[in-house]
Amino acid sequence: MLEPLHLHRFHARHHAVDEAGLRLARAVQARLLEAELEAALQSAAGAAAAAPEVLLLRRVAVRVRLDPRASEQHNARLWSDALALGMRRALAHAPAAERLVFARRGRALQAFFEAQLLGLSAHDWAWQRLGWLPGQGGGAITPEQRWLALLRLLTGKPEDAMPLLLTLLERNGLAPLLGRLEAAQLRELAEALLAWGLAASAAAFDAPDAILTASRAAAEPLQTGRPEALPGTVAEALRTVSTGDGALIWALRIVAMLARPGLARQGPRAVDALCARWVQATPALLRRLDPAGAGRRPQLPLSSDTAAPPDADMADAAPRPPEPTGAAQAVVRTAYGGLLLLLPLLPDCGALALLEDARVWPAGSLPLALHRLALLLWPHQAADDAAALAFCGLAPGAPCPEADPQAALAEAQAQALASAAELLLAALSRRLPDWRGSALLARVVRRHAIVRAEPGWLELVFPLSEVSIELRRAALDLDPGFLPWLGLVLRYVYE
Repeated sequence: MLEPLHLHRFHARHHAVDEAGLRLARAVQARLLEAELEAALQSAAGAAAAAPEVLLLRRVAVRVRLDPRASEQHNARLWSDALALGMRRALAHAPAAERLVFARRGRALQAFFEAQLLGLSAHDWAWQRLGWLPGQGGGAITPEQRWLALLRLLTGKPEDAMPLLLTLLERNGLAPLLGRLEAAQLRELAEALLAWGLAASAAAFDAPDAILTASRAAAEPLQTGRPEALPGTVAEALRTVSTGDGALIWALRIVAMLARPGLARQGPRAVDALCARWVQATPALLRRLDPAGAGRRPQLPLSSDTAAPPDADMADAAPRPPEPTGAAQAVVRTAYGGLLLLLPLLPDCGALALLEDARVWPAGSLPLALHRLALLLWPHQAADDAAALAFCGLAPGAPCPEADPQAALAEAQAQALASAAELLLAALSRRLPDWRGSALLARVVRRHAIVRAEPGWLELVFPLSEVSIELRRAALDLDPGFLPWLGLVLRYVYE
């Protein structure tokens, strides 16, 4: 989290009638910078929206007077109050190009990304102070510098890049980005997404043409399961991607991992299998990938519910500007917010491995398994409760991962869920030894909270009345950050 307000540069000009007054002014300034100014910065930050993470003012000019009869400390406090007042006025009245306020860092990153993508330079001073653009060197920032800054962001921290990429995918803003990336840059991004999903594991994709090479060697299209229609958001994202040098395959892998955030956890072959199903079900995409061979290969018949999108969806076109990313987030209350405190325990206790076992669960069924585990741990909640949905990475109001959450599971799946619940409760008991007993889970789970959700971002907001010393000592309410198996950032907040 960024500091609410940081002083980038301080400049003062003193006017005094004699040398003694000048010495006093310098002494007061030194005291101001050592102690009093910090209070002014915090006071000004508090005048903005509730606890903003990113707050920047380009400049604040304040004229102050020196009282020669008062002490240095008293004068420093007067100057501090004057600075705080000047900052509050700037926050309220400064032109939009002179100030930026964002509730959280992710929103600032989205604004930065869009500004560079659209060539907007009004807030370059702010992005430079945040370290996202090269520092001021007397010259204008070049388009190449802006583009390199975006690439560093996209392949840097997953907690920064994933929410941004998922937001762009959802709001049809990926096409301009993918259309500008070269094949090598697309490969770098695809490999970064795979590495984030696999966490500590190491794996690599096959050559870009592996799907088509295998397809040409067979008399029929690839046998990768039932064809699956290309989602509209994916088709839109691929519109401007070049077909040369394997660029389209790398872009397809990228959007596959974004469309299914948990897919990278299953490895590169699972990603390629989904891409192959999309290729089989989309003749226009197949023609772009394999213009020489697509026309003479037999096409797999499509059922009515897997109809391919029109060819126009895959045609090259001028990039569309990304839609604004400031859309309202899903916000819903739940009485069982403590359930989300258990998510970070899943990998270390061994429960996650049971829910990802390919011998028990079909590919892509982790959200279903997590949803069933949430209902098993706390059956008093409804299947569409915000906590139960968030437990499997879904936003409030989203459809449940399964049509009937009460339907019977296969015996192996039911056993895996029961074992996962036992492991999770054992880990919770070790964290909270004083709460051991039948009421342990209730004391943790039954906590009122607000669930805020955006693409790639899930925030659980507890009221201050839910603060627990025991949970704090057990480190259960520390921000987990990026959870690769859900493909999102999870954060806990007290307000």
